Amino acid sequence: MDCFNWITTFKSFLCTNIFRKYRIQCIILLVAIIILCSQLDVSSVVKDVYTSWEMDDDHTTPTASHFPTQKKGKVKLIMTYSWRRWRNSSATRTINYRNYTCKMTSNLNAIPHADGVLFDVFYLKSDKPPTRPHPDQVWIFYNKESEENIRGRHWQSKHWRHSFNWTISYRRDSDMPNPYGKILMRSKPVKNWLQIAKSKKRSVAWIVRHCQTVGRREDYVRKLKELGVQVDIYGKCGKLKLSREKKDEAECFNNHRFYLSFESALCEDYVTEKFFKLVNFDIMPIVRGGANYSQLFPSETFINTADFKSPEQLAKYLLYLDKNITAYAELLERKSVYRSKYSPPWAELCKRLHELSSYRKIYPDMERWMKCRNPTGA
Repeated sequence: MDCFNWITTFKSFLCTNIFRKYRIQCIILLVAIIILCSQLDVSSVVKDVYTSWEMDDDHTTPTASHFPTQKKGKVKLIMTYSWRRWRNSSATRTINYRNYTCKMTSNLNAIPHADGVLFDVFYLKSDKPPTRPHPDQVWIFYNKESEENIRGRHWQSKHWRHSFNWTISYRRDSDMPNPYGKILMRSKPVKNWLQIAKSKKRSVAWIVRHCQTVGRREDYVRKLKELGVQVDIYGKCGKLKLSREKKDEAECFNNHRFYLSFESALCEDYVTEKFFKLVNFDIMPIVRGGANYSQLFPSETFINTADFKSPEQLAKYLLYLDKNITAYAELLERKSVYRSKYSPPWAELCKRLHELSSYRKIYPDMERWMKCRNPTGA
């Protein structure tokens, strides 16, 4: 029954039964019912637009009828939830993509009004999610860490695992893949590559703060050192110190021929930012991880441990390049035609929110989907 019918019915009741004897009480009741009806008008609209979830037997899949057609041209609001404390502010940013417009905010008060909520699962603070104001609000699983690094956190609770609609992560099978970067072609810089190679006085650099890892990268590095490869280890796991200043990091890269871009976990597609950063410097990355590097990136941009049968073979190759400066200079020159760039997925997210009917889904179990899959031979 809509609000108009409520007023009509109640007014008839008042006039015929109560009004004549209890004028003041009836006026108060009539005012109260008008206020109530104004509330019911809003709730009836919300009810019509955002009906309750109706789940299948496995409690995972909503039916298409529960998602209304949204109005075109509306500015969509994206709320980033449980990010680092310094990101929780009232500041907003605008995303324009084609004819679509979205706004992003980290203001927690925006949750009831948001079209999409981006949950950085690494920083979730509670086992229980906030209340979803309506089932048309899209919840996005956002993650840039390997599964090993987010294991045991709140997102794995039974309340979170079945709540997400879309994924944004480094994985290529995410709804919106979000690698730490991408490799692009560029015009080859005009440099004296032989002179650059000769100016480097150290062999291998490694900046690291996680000393014991599931990927056992520390064992591989230890073996390289035993085989005579000069590895300078900076940070918590080594004797050398390096400030976080960009100029000091750049100096480190300029002084070394190689850098160990070894991932802490051998998870599929997991390649962190250090590799992409190194593409823009005159240094050769040595990569080890669960990603298929030869499929993802130009072969000129890295040396892959997977291409060597053993640490002994890699050590032999690195020692050869240490002595053969011309061969090393050729590696740098071939690598120089590439650069890296990070492209955030916000435009794609904005588009999907505006075209919601084409992207409806829900993940039955995020823990199962996020499971680290170690590729064979990684």
